Amino acid sequence: MNFVGSSGPEGPRPVDDASIGQLFALAARLSGSMWVRLLNERLGIGWTAFNILRQLGTADGQTSSEIANATMVAASTLTGVVDTLVKDGLLERRRSETDRRVIRLYLTETGRERLSVSAAELSDQFDSLFDYVDPADELVIRGFLLTAIDHFSAEHGGLQRGHTAPAHPSHD
Repeated sequence: MNFVGSSGPEGPRPVDDASIGQLFALAARLSGSMWVRLLNERLGIGWTAFNILRQLGTADGQTSSEIANATMVAASTLTGVVDTLVKDGLLERRRSETDRRVIRLYLTETGRERLSVSAAELSDQFDSLFDYVDPADELVIRGFLLTAIDHFSAEHGGLQRGHTAPAHPSHD
């Protein structure tokens, strides 16, 4: 089923008849792609890398498993992204002083600068993509999205209101 394109002589696009779930998934995928493009253009990194930096920006010195849980990223994916961030000089690994078996991750000064310079600007640019939303519709959309987040979080066993969400999740 092709969800992208305009209505043709054969009638409405299949997207016009899609279920709420299909529309939600398509909107999430498309907006996520826009977020990833902004990250790549402005920072030269993807969504997972950004969320790792962001997570360490809130509490430096976390373990990989703590970051994987907080960002909802598989440990195997996290390892490869962390390797790249270390190679790029944005993160460093250090052994714990209290338990030498534990490796903790820390932002380097370069990583901290990259995160601080861009986080607010990126959020503003991404949010501006939704300027077309009619203020009268915002309350209904916001209610739907918060309800969806609560529902899926309960199913996932993860995010609850009041906790930090991964920034604009999508594919890397």
